[in-house]
Amino acid sequence: MDKKIQVLQILVVIFAICIVGLVGYIVYDKLNDNKEPDNPSSEVDENKPNEDENTGDESEPPIVQEEKEEININDKIVKNILDKFDFNSEVLSNLYEVGEFSKDNIPNYLILRTAFAYASLDDSGKQVDKGDGEFVFEVSTKTLEKYIKDIFGNVNYTHQSFDLGKFRDATIMGPVTYSDGIYSSDMQFLGGFSTLQYAIIEHPYKAELVNDGEKINIYVKTVFNDWYYDEALDQFKITAYNNYDYDNYKYLDDIFYIYGQDDTLPEAEFNKYFDNNYDKINSYIYTFEKQADGNYYLSGFKKA
Repeated sequence: MDKKIQVLQILVVIFAICIVGLVGYIVYDKLNDNKEPDNPSSEVDENKPNEDENTGDESEPPIVQEEKEEININDKIVKNILDKFDFNSEVLSNLYEVGEFSKDNIPNYLILRTAFAYASLDDSGKQVDKGDGEFVFEVSTKTLEKYIKDIFGNVNYTHQSFDLGKFRDATIMGPVTYSDGIYSSDMQFLGGFSTLQYAIIEHPYKAELVNDGEKINIYVKTVFNDWYYDEALDQFKITAYNNYDYDNYKYLDDIFYIYGQDDTLPEAEFNKYFDNNYDKINSYIYTFEKQADGNYYLSGFKKA
C-alpha cells in the first residue's frame, strides 16, 4: 500500500512539473509576440508595392501655372517693347511662316533670317558689284550677331547657310551662303514692290505681365494684304485676308477689301474696316522675356 502511494505521489509531482512548464511556455510565447522586432523596416508587407520596382505609373512633371496680370496696352513698358520690335513685313512673314515657337525651340534659320533682314535694310551690309549687272549682298558675322543679340538676347544658334523666307521685298535675293565669316546672297533689283511694306498688318490690342514681369505677352490682330491694280477703275484693290498659305503662295479667308488711289495704304479707311471686322480677325501672341541685363527679348510666338 505504501509503495502505491509513493508511485502516485511521484506521478503527481511529474504532472505538476509539466503543468508549470506548459504555463511558462505559453506566457513566454505571448510576451515574445508583443515585443517590437529589432528591425521593423526589414519586414516586407506583401500588399505594399516595392518602391524599387517600376510600377509603370510615371506621371508627367507638374505644369507650373503662370500668374498673369493684364496691363494697359499703352503702358510705358509695352510701348517700349512695341517701338523696339517694330518688325517690317519681311521679318513678320518669317515669324508667321514658322507659326509658333518658344524660347527652347526657336528655329536656327529664323534667328538668322531675322537678323539678315535687319542688316539688309540699314546699310549694315555691303553690295559687291560682280559686273554684268550682278551684285552680291554681304553681311559680316559680327553684324549678324549684333542683330541677333538685339532681338533674341542670349540665345543658342549656329552660323550656317540658310534659305530666305517666301515673302520678299523689291530686292530679290537668293539663298544666303555662309563662308569664312561672311553671309552673302545674290541680288536682283526689281522695283515696283513698295506695297509689300503693307503685306502684313498687325494691331496690338492687349498686354499681360507674366509672373510679376518675368515675361510680357502682347496680343495682336493680324491680316495679310493682297494688292491688285484694277485698270478699269485705275485704282488698287486691297484685300485683307485672315491667313496665308506659305506652301502654295495663296491668300486664304478674305475678310474685307478697300480701294486706294496709289500704292500707299489709305490707313484711315483701312483701320475703319479693320475695326468693323475685329471679331473675325485672327489673334496672335508675342512673348518677350526679361533676361539678366534687365531687358526684354523675343522668346515666343503663337496663334491665340
